[in-house]
Amino acid sequence: MCKLSEGLNIRLEQVVQQIDYADSKIRIKLKDNTEVTANKTIVTLPLGILKTDKVRFVPPLPQRHC
Repeated sequence: MCKLSEGLNIRLEQVVQQIDYADSKIRIKLKDNTEVTANKTIVTLPLGILKTDKVRFVPPLPQRHC
């Protein structure tokens, strides 16, 4: 990782089941049933995955984002 990422909890290649951003803390549930909380998050998913129910967003994403 580069200097810009020092001190950040960066997780690559994680299988995400749910992203709950309804509250001030974001809760991310991973496939192995662990949960990660964050103030902010960056999610990079292919459009094809966003169009399926493989990752659940709480609340659901607006249709214009899918």
